[in-house]
Amino acid sequence: MTTDTATPPSSTTSDSTGIEAVSIVVDADFDIVDGVEPKALKRSSPTAPPATPTAPPLPVVSSTPAPAIELNPESARVFLERVESLKKEARAIAVEAPTAAAPLWFEAGRLYEHDLGNHREAAVNYQE
Repeated sequence: MTTDTATPPSSTTSDSTGIEAVSIVVDADFDIVDGVEPKALKRSSPTAPPATPTAPPLPVVSSTPAPAIELNPESARVFLERVESLKKEARAIAVEAPTAAAPLWFEAGRLYEHDLGNHREAAVNYQE
């Protein structure tokens, strides 16, 4: 057992402010003990058994990228018009109340992510 300070484990010192300092004993396993030998420390109750899961495990996510979304030009145009409308409205609302525009930015991000497959633009809109 080694001590962390030069003073014996049971001694106390005080400085000019009157605050007492108690030395701490640290054993080889880094258990911090305040003037008590580690052998004297014992658990008062046995350890609890491990918890049993109540729900099935989550599925393993594949590391392969998601397939690209293929849209016809008309659908893409409709989604982009909706996104631009949401962004324009969000910018107008943000002047008065920035937090009130959050649902509009989120919806624009959702359209980019799920309907247009543009994850980069989705992230930009989610962060607004």
